[in-house]
Amino acid sequence: MNFDYNGDLYNSKKKSNAGIFLGCLGAMCAVTLVVGIVLILNAPSGKNKNSVVKVEEEESKTEFTDPSQIGGDYTGSGLTSDDLDFWDMYKSDEEKPPSKTISDNRTTYGEFPTLSGNRASRERPETAEGDGASGVDASLSDGETYNCADSGEPVLIPIDENIPHNNYSNDNFRMEGSELQYYSNSRKVSSYGIDVSKYQGKIDWEAASNSGIDFAMIRMGVRGYSSANVVFDEEYENNIKGALEHGVETGIYFYSQAVNTQEAVEEANYAVAAAASYNVTYPIVFYTERVTSEKPRTDGLTPEELSNIAKAFCDAVRGYGYRAMIGASKQRLSEDMDPAALSGYDVWLVDAPYLKEGEKLSMSEYPYTYTMWQYSSSGKIDGINGPVDLDISFVDYKYR
Repeated sequence: MNFDYNGDLYNSKKKSNAGIFLGCLGAMCAVTLVVGIVLILNAPSGKNKNSVVKVEEEESKTEFTDPSQIGGDYTGSGLTSDDLDFWDMYKSDEEKPPSKTISDNRTTYGEFPTLSGNRASRERPETAEGDGASGVDASLSDGETYNCADSGEPVLIPIDENIPHNNYSNDNFRMEGSELQYYSNSRKVSSYGIDVSKYQGKIDWEAASNSGIDFAMIRMGVRGYSSANVVFDEEYENNIKGALEHGVETGIYFYSQAVNTQEAVEEANYAVAAAASYNVTYPIVFYTERVTSEKPRTDGLTPEELSNIAKAFCDAVRGYGYRAMIGASKQRLSEDMDPAALSGYDVWLVDAPYLKEGEKLSMSEYPYTYTMWQYSSSGKIDGINGPVDLDISFVDYKYR
């Protein structure tokens, strides 16, 4: 009886344990099956993968898309190049710069007028205001119109008295060697600079610095005027590193072919990313130019549209805590843009005149406010083979 009872108890326990084991095994299989089905259903197809990436890219750009979200007063930029690593988003493209570049080789100057056989000292001499203005002709228009044409036949347009005017005096300019200087209250209040791109080739920045330049505006990229691709200037890093290593203050410019404010903000992001790893103290510039060799994508933009595009770029740059600037010729500013709409934005006037042999440099006729002027497109600087653009800045941005 006891034997038979124990045997039955054993068999009963055995059957119970087997049932539990099979139940657990079944449950595990069911859970595994459910998990597998969920993974299969949620695995993105090739199409879904692209959609996810696209959404992530769009989300990452959200803060940049609307210029109104970017504006504001910020004390500085915490960005690094790694934070905005979007150069690889664009396939490399053969650059097609409109009419070469801002550094195009124009009609050459004759010898610059000089006040002495040697280049002036970097010290600011105490001299009577307005004296020594040799090399600058007083030829400003004094009427109600000004000639806005960059070359050729004059194009006279009315001067708008409601737009802030510059108050530069022709008597306060003077030339020392190839450096144009500006004086106020007997003190030099200008800085001497150049603007460069890959078209200047490899620059010996030690020699360039020793020639006396204070700053360099360095091209960091362009947008193709037909392809719309953004192309990085291949000498940008060499130029900005070389300039900074030899004590030359730097600003950068982007050669824009943006056709809307979204593209302008995109270009500003590229420029800021390129500047963020370096001590850029001079402005980040939206540079725009007329294209005459072929039909550019910006043809057909109204002055209001182009002005809004330039402002969107500048507002985005300001949002990152950098100085922003608009660079253009007086004809581009006067006819293709709205000078009134640009009030409040620093302007780099690209108005290097076509001088004939023996002609003297004259102050630009552009009547409105500008803080930097490219006065020569064929300067000679030690360390640079061939011509280079020369600039005068009426603001020392290092301390502004």
